[in-house]
Amino acid sequence: MGTFMKKLVIRAILSLYFVSFVSFSDEADLVLYLPSQKDNGHAYYHELLYEALEAEGVHLHIVVPDRHIPQKRVIKMVENDRLSLMWLIKTDERDQRYPSIDIGLTDGLIGKRVMLVPKGGQRHFDGIKGLSDLQDSA
Repeated sequence: MGTFMKKLVIRAILSLYFVSFVSFSDEADLVLYLPSQKDNGHAYYHELLYEALEAEGVHLHIVVPDRHIPQKRVIKMVENDRLSLMWLIKTDERDQRYPSIDIGLTDGLIGKRVMLVPKGGQRHFDGIKGLSDLQDSA
């Protein structure tokens, strides 16, 4: 993770502290109660928080109350102070309803498709320059 992203995440977390979403156990420790999904989709966000805070000298303790928490329950748990924070795709309604921190955590890649090429298979794709080339290659 780049230094710029780390600083943005740190500012975001510290902003959350000031709006009472997090609890400190002492000056250098931070405890966050975070959601998780059974497909491990939460791991990137947990790691991002952990790395950014560790880089600033804050030891993060992540508490996960359940192996899988559906999104609607995550929202209710944050509203009832049972989770420290949540990450959601930006919408006008969510921005009006919840405090938001305008940091692109995925660089707009949510919902994008990525083609993975098997090892040794690159030569089959060397001549493909666009979608029509890919469609014609089948």
